[in-house]
Amino acid sequence: MQRWTLFIFILFSTYSVQIQFTYAAQKHKQHKIPTVVVRAKRKQSIADIKSLARVNTITKKAIKRSGAQTVAEILRAQADIQVRDLTGDGNQVSVSMRGFGDNAPSNTLILLNGMPLVNPDLNPPNINNIPINIIDKIEILNGSAGVALGNQAVGGVINIITKTPTKPFAELETGVGSYRRNIVRGLAMRRFTNGVGYVLSLNRDQTRNYRQHNNALRQNVFGVVDYHYRRGFTQFNYQFNRHNQLFAGALNAAQLRANRRMTSNATDFNRDGENFWQLQNLTDITPLWQVQNQLLIRQLQGHGVLTTAFRQRRTTIFYAPALSGNFLQTHLKLGANFNFDRYRFLSGVTTFSNQDRQKQSSLYGIELVPLPYHFLFNAGTRVAWFRNNLSTVSKHVNNRNQVWIYSLGIKNYLTRQMTIYFRRAGNYRFPKADEEGFTANNVFGLQPQTGVSYELGLLYHLHRMQTSIIAYRLDLDNEIAFDPRQTAAAPFGANRNLPPTRRYGLSFDNKLSLTQQLAFITQYSYIDAKFRSGPNRGKRIPFVARNNITLKLLYHFLPNWHLYVETLLLGKRQPSGDDANIARPIPWLALLNLNLRFQRKCFFATFRINNLLNRRYNSFVTFVPDIKQNFFYPAPRLNVVMVLGVHSY
Repeated sequence: MQRWTLFIFILFSTYSVQIQFTYAAQKHKQHKIPTVVVRAKRKQSIADIKSLARVNTITKKAIKRSGAQTVAEILRAQADIQVRDLTGDGNQVSVSMRGFGDNAPSNTLILLNGMPLVNPDLNPPNINNIPINIIDKIEILNGSAGVALGNQAVGGVINIITKTPTKPFAELETGVGSYRRNIVRGLAMRRFTNGVGYVLSLNRDQTRNYRQHNNALRQNVFGVVDYHYRRGFTQFNYQFNRHNQLFAGALNAAQLRANRRMTSNATDFNRDGENFWQLQNLTDITPLWQVQNQLLIRQLQGHGVLTTAFRQRRTTIFYAPALSGNFLQTHLKLGANFNFDRYRFLSGVTTFSNQDRQKQSSLYGIELVPLPYHFLFNAGTRVAWFRNNLSTVSKHVNNRNQVWIYSLGIKNYLTRQMTIYFRRAGNYRFPKADEEGFTANNVFGLQPQTGVSYELGLLYHLHRMQTSIIAYRLDLDNEIAFDPRQTAAAPFGANRNLPPTRRYGLSFDNKLSLTQQLAFITQYSYIDAKFRSGPNRGKRIPFVARNNITLKLLYHFLPNWHLYVETLLLGKRQPSGDDANIARPIPWLALLNLNLRFQRKCFFATFRINNLLNRRYNSFVTFVPDIKQNFFYPAPRLNVVMVLGVHSY
């Protein structure tokens, strides 16, 4: 109760300050205080969470111009994001934002239409299961957003928003590429005059990939039925994904020199099928207030061989009611989140088998207050409860945890072109089933991870240029990570809560449009991610590059032709697992990708070249401390993909 009392105190203190500023502004004839107006949105956007943080949006037009064929390829071109390709073939990827290493997937929140794709186990959501042709836009929020979005919004948030039915539209694409890649995509949508609309998409992507024993097949069905009425909308989404994958395995240095494309095993594979059901409703109950309900159900069943045979089953249920609107000149949002997760993993190695049930619930409140003199003030709080029931061969964990966080922020519009903001954002995440199951013998339950992000940003825009500069500090308590040190209680290493950790960083983003046909985009990210205490104090967190640079050129050089060129520069990194920084760092990497797009009336074609310089590099490198040896996952050399398509208008 004391925590909610603090939030209420801040709320009414804000009103008092607002009234005093309003009187002063009227006395000195300052500008009128802007009114915050709430309107129903078709899809849940993270731009609506009122955190004052900068949200970078990648539009469907930008996606088409890039020629990217997967979500991973889109995100890899963002300097603030480091994509970790865990198998080297682009099919098993995770995302790191703001300096996280092996625990990056658990500290980045992936959303689909505003609903979290959070797994109870360490497996990251397979973002490449979301087909390119159904994406309307991708929103990227760098930094913490735990109050507004809850568990796992620590390093950043990525929200993938799918298309909504519009006027009648149909599209068919077919493509071929290196390594016998075949792509077929179909999309149809329509909005009827009575407010009912639908979207239907069918997709198939098959390839043999760069290495031996690395075939992959991805099939997808996506459908939407929605109804728009005067006061809001109701929408139902369904998605089915089937993914079959052969794993080539890691190579040692000798194998890498002998043949980069060879396999280290001919047995490992994975086959899984996943169902998504999404239901959203948003209704205006008054001209200024609206109620929203979100429901997401995901089910996965899979089996395969990773050294030994395994089977896994996962069910996640997410429900989020919310009430938002205006009171006086303040925008308020009150809501709750409820999660129920069940996970079962059966392996030939019984020590890896586990059964887990998790329950999460939380309550939150957010306010956004416009103040005179071009100021905006933001405050929010969230309290969350977590219960975990885990059974393994060696232990049983039944623990309960509670966390409370809050956020504060202030933004000032210095001029029409320049904005400055500062925010303090709390964050948290609860331990995963795999983490709880692989702890030291004398540990029965990990503590929840909590933290605070401090962020200062400057945004500047002119007619032909947009620039942002953001500096941040991220402090974490009880960070959950794997410790490879071998002790009597943890002979093979263990997951544990770390002493307090801290990360610093700076990001720069600039888009310059020289003409209507020619534009340049420059992005730079600096991350100081080190261990701040413990035996590895001062060492760099593995597989996190200190410097990341992206350069893009967009050129519309003829009426029907578009050229897109991206240069990716990734700084030195320590191999994954090398907490003590013993191994030789992975050197700087420079990649050049190019796409040529032609479009005339209803016909279009794209020709994308990846790794145009034909560089030999490894997409993932892991270090084994026991034998002091690196293992490598080679990435493809120069490869191409060509897609031809036709649409109805």
